[in-house]
Amino acid sequence: MNRYDLTRMGPHEFQRLAQALLLAEFGSQIQIHGMGPDGGRDASTRSDLHVSPTNPPWSGFTVFQVKHKEELTRRTADAQWLLKELKAEVASWLKRTEKPRQLLVITNVVLTPAQGGGEELITQYIESIAPSLNLHDSDIWHAEKICRLLDLHTSVRQRFLGSVMGDLLTTLTESISETETEISDAVSGHLAKVFKAERYAELDQGGGVDDRKVPLARVFVDVPYVGNSEEDLLLFDERTGEKSASAATIIQLLDQHATPIDRSQQPSRGRILVIGGPGQGKSTLGRFICQIYRSELLDRHKYLSVQPEIASEVSRTRAICAEEEITLPTSLRFPVFVSLPKFANYLAAHPTASLMSFIAERVGDGATVATMRRWLRKYPWLLVLDGLDEVPSTANREPVMDAVSSFNDSADACGADLAILATSRPQGYKGEFASFATMFLSQLHNEQVLRYSRRLTSIRHGEGSDKAIEIMQRVERAARLSETARLMTTPLQVTILVLLLSRSSVAPSQRYVLFSNYYQVIYARELEKDTPHVATLDRYRGFIDLLHWRIGFRLQCEAAIASHTESSLTREDMQLELEDILDGEGYEDSERTLLVSQIMNAATERLVFLVASTSERMGFELRSLQEFCAANGALEGNDEMVYERLTSIVCSDHWRNTLLLASGAIFSTNGARRDMVTAICNELNAGDVPEFAGSDGTLMGSRLAIDILADRVADTAPRHQRMLTETAIAFIGAAGADSLSKLSAVDFTDAAARKKFTEAVNRASTSGNFFDRLGAILSISAEGHANSRDAYRRVREILDRDEGDARVRLMQLGLGIDPGRSAMTRIFLEDLPSLTPATAKPLLIRAHHPSFMVTEEWHESAPPVTRLAMSLTNYVRNLPVRKSTGNKCRLAVFYIRTPNIPSDWLAETAEIAASLDDAGKWDFLRLAVLFAHEPSHESWSRAIAALASANTEDVSAWWQALPWPLALWWEQGRPPLSITGKTIEEWQDAQERWGDGVDTNELLCVHPGLTPGVVGVPTTRLYSMPEEFHFNQMRDIFSALLTLPEGRFKEARISWFWSILDDSTHGYALLSSLPASVVEKIAASKVPVRLAIKLALTGDDEYIELANIIGKRAKVLTVKAAAATTPRFVNRIYDAWLSQPQRWGLARLLLRLPSFGFGESWSEVGSLDSSTVNDYRKRLAIWGGNWEESDLRSVADCLVNLATGHDTAPIGFFKNFVQSRGGATLAEIFKRREDVRYLSVVNQLHHYYSTKIVPMQGANGSVYGSQEKDTRAPGT
Repeated sequence: MNRYDLTRMGPHEFQRLAQALLLAEFGSQIQIHGMGPDGGRDASTRSDLHVSPTNPPWSGFTVFQVKHKEELTRRTADAQWLLKELKAEVASWLKRTEKPRQLLVITNVVLTPAQGGGEELITQYIESIAPSLNLHDSDIWHAEKICRLLDLHTSVRQRFLGSVMGDLLTTLTESISETETEISDAVSGHLAKVFKAERYAELDQGGGVDDRKVPLARVFVDVPYVGNSEEDLLLFDERTGEKSASAATIIQLLDQHATPIDRSQQPSRGRILVIGGPGQGKSTLGRFICQIYRSELLDRHKYLSVQPEIASEVSRTRAICAEEEITLPTSLRFPVFVSLPKFANYLAAHPTASLMSFIAERVGDGATVATMRRWLRKYPWLLVLDGLDEVPSTANREPVMDAVSSFNDSADACGADLAILATSRPQGYKGEFASFATMFLSQLHNEQVLRYSRRLTSIRHGEGSDKAIEIMQRVERAARLSETARLMTTPLQVTILVLLLSRSSVAPSQRYVLFSNYYQVIYARELEKDTPHVATLDRYRGFIDLLHWRIGFRLQCEAAIASHTESSLTREDMQLELEDILDGEGYEDSERTLLVSQIMNAATERLVFLVASTSERMGFELRSLQEFCAANGALEGNDEMVYERLTSIVCSDHWRNTLLLASGAIFSTNGARRDMVTAICNELNAGDVPEFAGSDGTLMGSRLAIDILADRVADTAPRHQRMLTETAIAFIGAAGADSLSKLSAVDFTDAAARKKFTEAVNRASTSGNFFDRLGAILSISAEGHANSRDAYRRVREILDRDEGDARVRLMQLGLGIDPGRSAMTRIFLEDLPSLTPATAKPLLIRAHHPSFMVTEEWHESAPPVTRLAMSLTNYVRNLPVRKSTGNKCRLAVFYIRTPNIPSDWLAETAEIAASLDDAGKWDFLRLAVLFAHEPSHESWSRAIAALASANTEDVSAWWQALPWPLALWWEQGRPPLSITGKTIEEWQDAQERWGDGVDTNELLCVHPGLTPGVVGVPTTRLYSMPEEFHFNQMRDIFSALLTLPEGRFKEARISWFWSILDDSTHGYALLSSLPASVVEKIAASKVPVRLAIKLALTGDDEYIELANIIGKRAKVLTVKAAAATTPRFVNRIYDAWLSQPQRWGLARLLLRLPSFGFGESWSEVGSLDSSTVNDYRKRLAIWGGNWEESDLRSVADCLVNLATGHDTAPIGFFKNFVQSRGGATLAEIFKRREDVRYLSVVNQLHHYYSTKIVPMQGANGSVYGSQEKDTRAPGT
């Protein structure tokens, strides 16, 4: 029997283990109670239980009580502790009216069975109090019994493996295969090797004052964070209260299980994205969290834990965790750190490889993909995906993300407990991890800056030494001065400042100067070394500087290309760059060869910032240092060359930090080029930069000006600060939340610039244009830090100038965009009682989670109708889903109250409803809640009467927020029903049945009934679907769908049916077997394009007509996997449509596919009269890109009227036009018309330009930035 360490679990985790064992042992009749006050029970049931194979089953009310002792001592003392706990519980039970008939105690205490032992002590006590409690039977699950149950129930054991195992590595690998004993040593050895290799901080990778390595576990500082939205803040705060330390929060979140079942309700569970700027510590955070898990795993290894080197590092890790208040994990995970740039290079070299093969190769020593998969199935993992932004969209990001997705799918397929932590800079992140909870790393607090600085100086100069004291005095002085304190915001910049202040009493106040001084200090350090190469480094410093600038520029260019994302270059390439520099200075061949040899010999392991990654390759180990050198490289040459380079990178997310550093270099060292920077911003806003024609449509110049202002580049240049501000404020009308947040946070050093911004916001707030007012709201909310009273007042003033639809539309957009949501939410909730339920519902969906940010005092005093609507919205969005086993579906419905399914939420909501005498147009929801809380013939009658008299539009908007019997009654045509107490009991019995999941047969009944007896499943929200439906099952579902009465329920079920067809291997066969007249009846739904395209490609006229029907009738055509369509396939469908233009459904399908440039031209179709067929001919001409520059206005006017959304084609499907000067034309028209499609065009343009890479010529004549091999100039 395996031994399990039950002391490692906290009380909450042990309670979850006990509840999981109860469900595994007895099934779904066990009612699980949540954390917190439990009324003397952690679980209960009223069903019959077979507790013992030899005794009669338990019947009646059974209570399960969990008792966890955090520190076990002597067994006698532990038993006495348990006895004391039970006596307290019994005293509480004696005061209650209802007492348990049976009691099962579950504890981690070890109770000895010997005479006079702990088991006898507890048993005798329970027997002594049985008469007073009227207790008929009892049992105890103590530590030995729990161990036996864990051996028996594999699924529970695997789920809690990280929490209960002792020597995790040996146990895990032995459980993979008893014959693969060598894997245990390989895995343990790998973990120990990585633990040792990763123990040093990267802060000295670019150099330091000496060669002493700094242990990460002695200097780590837990960087604070903010949530991306109020939803994320709520998730994080539930775990950590008011703490906002990133590692502490992540560790606590990772203690939760992250299996597919656990994530079915909360997709972000075990999925965390960390966004941080350059040098903020994203990679360090991911590395240190992995070190924490390695430390705890190795500490439990029988042999490796006693290695002095490992034991010392484990102690250091635990000590720094204690100092930073990071709670050690209770549920251990196997940590896997994946550098995405390295994986991208691996994938470029091995296109058929997988993420698992990449991991297996790095584990090595016999680890195979198959072994690692079995490992993943059996043991919780933590996968850290670091540096997504370093894999640009122009490189092979899509294959990388496909590989990550495939890895995740494989993990889900085997039910693995896989947690994923991803990191990225904000620039370059394009929403790939949209379902993840998002942390934005924020600035270090002053106390953290000083603590981190003190740790560094103590390691480098000795704790309490005169030098350390002197440096800390300088650091403290710099932290007090605003002009230098603003640079002390990230771990990297604090590290550099501490180094600089060890040599100088003055700290720089500009970011470029900070890195420049750092480079100078590291170079000086190289010159202080007693090596044969010092004279060479000193004499030829200018050439070595230039070598850094060119290599940095080249690597930054190459990093945008697939297979080059892990930036480094061969020593041979480095030598060629050096030869080119010397050749430009006129060195003769022999002299040049000698000098190259001398410098290359000096660069054996390091050359200032350049570090050997292998014996044959060199590069920058810190990306920020590469970007600093690239910035200098971009500025090499005359003004014309510099202008050409800057305008090539000016929109790119990949180049943004480099561009900001280059701007810093210009403003700090070359005042003559300052006008060039402001001119480029203005040219972008005018659309005058040829490579980015149409940039005026998304105001790329304003975005750049905002970033430059936010980077404090122009703080000492007031004239240019005003010029940049003038350009930046134009963006207020674009209503882009991220950039407006930055602009609102700028600490203007020039009063005139500040005044320009303030006046611009005031003008926008009273503007006659909708988007100007929206931008003002976002700016005010960001500037007011979300909840300030002044922000609330000013936002309300803007809203109160509008009324009717305009006000609702402004409110809806404001609720959906951070940072405007908090102030807008409070205003909306105050105004909610005056709105109709139908109007309020979509606003509540957007506003609900931010409403938690409203102060508790206001919430308690809010109108009852508002509180009722908020409560229902919350419940519907987070409907509780019970776990199920086997091939069963899980569902989510609004249950009515039953004796075995108590609900605190329902009781609280019913209390709100009961406080209202009459809720007016909201009254149908009030009476629906009262019926759910007290189901009876009378409450049913009152509820259906209110529904019958309510506005149909209002009820239709809220029908899924009704208790399921009322929702089903409404959607099935409000039939007359005779409801009795027996009917309600049948409904409650059905709820009990569904608690364990719904089998396929019941799911197949798509025509559910309320009486007599409940038939089918009255929900449209289904989870954990069977992996596959048989052909006949799908045909049965389809036949039943046709007989459903019209309504929302039918629409939802038909949409569900299409998703089954799309996922099933039989889906196409069934669809192609149906007559056209039948397909037409179900086509008005959300239909996958893939199935329709497959029909059209057969060439069979009957099937083509089916595709045409789908194209015409579908409400929404989903485009999953459509991007893989080839030009030949698209051309065949185009020809099929062209031969019979009246089949315009085919044209509508084509618009969802990639455009390959064929088709009619705009000159042929632009002047045609409007008709359905002619309008699709026009759309396809635009979609195909077949128009001229002179056609921009007429094409744009056409799209305004013809690209109306999913009923034809959304504006975003016309990429050829939008991603050109045509996009700017569209943006101008949409903004003037106050059309919400303006935001779509602006965002699409921004995405396109920010991911576009323009080839550039380096100073050596080489052209970089194309997918082809970089081209060197002739003769080089």
